[in-house]
Amino acid sequence: MVKIQTRLGKTGAMLDNPKYQAELKAIGAKMQALDAKVKKALKWDDQGLRMWKLHMNNQKFKEIAADDEAIKQDIKKFVTSHPKINSELGALTKEI
Repeated sequence: MVKIQTRLGKTGAMLDNPKYQAELKAIGAKMQALDAKVKKALKWDDQGLRMWKLHMNNQKFKEIAADDEAIKQDIKKFVTSHPKINSELGALTKEI
């Protein structure tokens, strides 16, 4: 656990570099917007006897899935456009 904690600290310190902050904040803002969209689109129906039904409009689901895919592409673009980050994340996953 100490080894993992140390490694995550190193990775976190690398991502704290100001040259990455603008891109990471933009990705984070998109993630927060997606989270809010999901929470707004989910509908909980009381089925009685402490049972609930959760559902979402299919069109909203498609929008959310498209937004999620766009965020994944942004993350992939960020990682591939910064070789140091790419190698650090590769090393991190090998150790964990």
